[in-house]
Formats: sequence, C-alpha cells, structure tokens
Amino acid sequence: MAKKNYEKLAKKIVRYIGGPENVNALVHCATRLRFKVKNTQNVDKKKLEQLEGVITVLDSGGQIQVVIGQHVADVYDTIFEVTDLKKENPSDAEESGEKKNLLNTFMDTISGIFAPVLGVMSGAGMLKALLILCTTFGWLKADMGTYRILYAAADGVFTFIPVFLAYTAAKKFRANEFVAVGVAAALLYPDLTAAYSAGEALTFLKIPVVLVSYTSSVIPIVISVYALSKLEKGLKKIVPTVCKTASQSGNYGAGNLSCDRADCRYCRKSTGFRIYRTGGIESGYCRGTAWSDLAGSSHVWCTLGICSDCYE
Repeated sequence: MAKKNYEKLAKKIVRYIGGPENVNALVHCATRLRFKVKNTQNVDKKKLEQLEGVITVLDSGGQIQVVIGQHVADVYDTIFEVTDLKKENPSDAEESGEKKNLLNTFMDTISGIFAPVLGVMSGAGMLKALLILCTTFGWLKADMGTYRILYAAADGVFTFIPVFLAYTAAKKFRANEFVAVGVAAALLYPDLTAAYSAGEALTFLKIPVVLVSYTSSVIPIVISVYALSKLEKGLKKIVPTVCKTASQSGNYGAGNLSCDRADCRYCRKSTGFRIYRTGGIESGYCRGTAWSDLAGSSHVWCTLGICSDCYE
C-alpha cells in the first residue's frame, strides 16, 4: 500500500475501533496495532477486517489487535498524526473501568514489556543467522575483524537485553525508567560478572551473596523492576517533597540563581524569598517549592516554605 493511503486507513481504523474516546492506549509490535479499549462492544470487528491494508483482527489478552504487516510502524505514526490519540495515554485497567482476569493481565504485561523490543531482537537474530551462513560457506572466519564487529552488533542486543527490558518494564509498571536502567546496569556490572566467572565468594553486610550471571537474562530484571515500582510507590508517600524534587531544584552554588530574604513586594504582608535570575532561567524549583516569573519583573517570587539555609 502506498504511503499516501495511510491517513485514510488510520482514520478508519480509529473510527471502527470505537473512536479516540474508546482507546486507553495504543502500541505496536512487529506486525500488529495493539489497542487497549474501554469497551470492546464499541469495536466494529467486521468492518475493521474488511479494510484494505488490514490482514485480520484479533481479540487477545484484553487487547484488540489489528494485524497490518510490515507497514505497521507507518500506520501507527499516522494514527497519532490524524487523530486526537496521545502516545502517553494511561493504560491501566482501573482507568478503563474493566476488571481483567489473571490470564489477561499476564498476557497484557508480557506483551507490554516485550513487544517494543521485538524489532531490535528480530534484527539482531537475522544478523546472527547471516553470520552463520557466512562462516558456513567460508566467506568469513570467526577470528576476522569484520566477523567480530558484526557479531558484537548482533550479540550485544541479547547480552544487554536486561537494559532494554528494564526500560519497557518500567513504563509498564509505572516506575522511573532511568532508575530501572540503573538497576539493570548494576546487574550487568563487569566486576560482578567477572566475580561470578571466577567463582568468588562475596558477602553483603556479612551476608553471603549467591552470584549469578545476569547477561542475556529476562526474568530477574522484570521482577526487579516490578519490586522497584512498588518501592517507589511506598517511598513517595513518606519521602518529603523537598527531597523528591532535589534533582529539579535550582543550584544556588552554581551561579544559576541567587536569592535573599525580602518582604513580598506584591502583597506586602508576609516575608518570603526573592530569587534573582542570572542565567535567563524562566521556571524551575526553589528548594522544592515551585516558582514562576511575575509580569516580566527582574525577579521571581518563591512561596513560603523554603529552607532557611537558602538565605544563610
């Protein structure tokens, strides 16, 4: 199908899926558009299957899967261009109002974690297969530089697959993606991998540690990110706001902002802190308290509640 027809196809798919208001989330794998809908009764499956460019439609794992084929990525991008759907749409069962059984929840979780990385895994697998053919017919040898570089490109994806899955699992479990990637990096840290290969015995706080090789592993990182999501959820309830926003706060020692104590020049009633812009900054945080530009003035106002050491 020519690319000029994607717009027409995209609009019809969304129309027969029940409209943008019936879609909670949309992702795609190698060949399918995967819609998570609010009400499957609003989906016109027969008309979807009759569309030119649609191979078939499946209802699986709590998802409406529209099989497109090799053009799925183009159709996916076009859908967001011609409709009101957003790629960051919420995708949990609570927002859809539906109660999903255990099997559907499991299938939805697995597809949500693995579907985004199927493309790169398929490409790496095809490259490995090509290298096997090259060595079988004698075109390349395992000790050749060309072979080793191409093999690194292919095998690197599978060796560091925990990093890829950490990111997708974090999005699925609603954890911080970069913290999850940091967990994966720790699991794959060369020193720990070398200790496992050498058979070393390590302890953590005098507790014996059973070393395991996590390269090319799948389940450990998924479980770790799931635990991370629960830990984050619990910590957000008890960690002070000023600590949670520390990474977003203005850095007073770096010359970006300067502040001093002053009476409010707007209400003249309370004492707060005056923040002077020195680097063209328009918005940000003042020790955990939001601030904003006021009428283009030479300073911005920070509400009360800022730590006293800001002035000191």
